[in-house]
Amino acid sequence: MKTIEEEAKQYADKTYDIYAMLYSEDDLNANKENLIKDFKAGVEFAQRWIPIEEELPPVNRTVLIEYDDAIVGVLKYKKYIGFTSYRSDLSKITHWRPINLK
Repeated sequence: MKTIEEEAKQYADKTYDIYAMLYSEDDLNANKENLIKDFKAGVEFAQRWIPIEEELPPVNRTVLIEYDDAIVGVLKYKKYIGFTSYRSDLSKITHWRPINLK
């Protein structure tokens, strides 16, 4: 598996050819660095843990959850019920993030 840095550089290299047709030689290096920064920003956003005070997960969506004691679990969020689990202290859930289950 490639690192984020390797993937960002590969993305920039692929996109660089398109930029080469649009920009002058002086602008190309700056644009390549921006492509790497943009790619990393997208990865950071995708890996972000969302505070439950900010947003709740979509209904009937299974998500990763984080408790205030840093235990991570997988739960489904149900409308009117909230998170469903055998754990009794669900009020201590602080963050969540989406996962894709196929």
